[in-house]
Amino acid sequence: INAEYGESAGVAMQPAAGEELCSPAAHGMATRPPGCSVDLHQLLESTYVHGTSSRSMRIEQGTFDSTDARIKQDIVRMIVQYLEKEGYVSSMMTLQDEAAVKASEQQTRRTMLRRAKKLILEGQWEEVNKICSKFATKTQNRMHKSFMYTMYKQQFLELVERREVQKAFNKLTNSLKPLEGYQSEPNEFKELCYMLTCNSVQDVPSFRDWNPSSGRQSMCDQFTLMLNLEVRVVRVRVRVQPRGEAGGQGQGATSRLG
Repeated sequence: INAEYGESAGVAMQPAAGEELCSPAAHGMATRPPGCSVDLHQLLESTYVHGTSSRSMRIEQGTFDSTDARIKQDIVRMIVQYLEKEGYVSSMMTLQDEAAVKASEQQTRRTMLRRAKKLILEGQWEEVNKICSKFATKTQNRMHKSFMYTMYKQQFLELVERREVQKAFNKLTNSLKPLEGYQSEPNEFKELCYMLTCNSVQDVPSFRDWNPSSGRQSMCDQFTLMLNLEVRVVRVRVRVQPRGEAGGQGQGATSRLG
């Protein structure tokens, strides 16, 4: 259905009492000369109505990033202001407390991530191992072991690169062999064994592009992924109560923590 600006099927488009109808240009639609038709659905989408009736505003693609931390903070701040204005004091205080706790957790996570990356890039493996031990929970066990395999592999490759064959052999048998099931590619462990007979890491085709710097950077990426997944698992654990512990609210009840 097409309609001329300002008219729709001969009926003037006027706002109801107490409401304001904004122009299309106010919301990103270019004005058109008289006689040029526009899709009615598009026109209504671009309309923002103030008053008791429904409100809607189209947000142009690329102008709103829902993952932006600053936008999230602004949204929480506006909700707090609304709750305070409307007299929902208890809800406002609860939201403020939860937002403060979440902000503290995010700061702690960022600090840990920066420290872990620094240690990985410097090759301080004992310190990296201490940080990783915090993720060795029942839920995160496989992810933790997969990262430990990657770290031991990186150490092994660097030992081979330096031609410290005996140390590389010990790392292969004592550290990598028990975690063989967590290898990133099929037959990778066999290739590592074969590597002990080679002159350099790059003699093995699948490691032709490897170097110590790229290997450590890849470890940083894997650690970041592990940390992010740990946060998601913790949130799920908080939100969902085990069966039989919902205090008579029914099985599988969900806590209302926000």
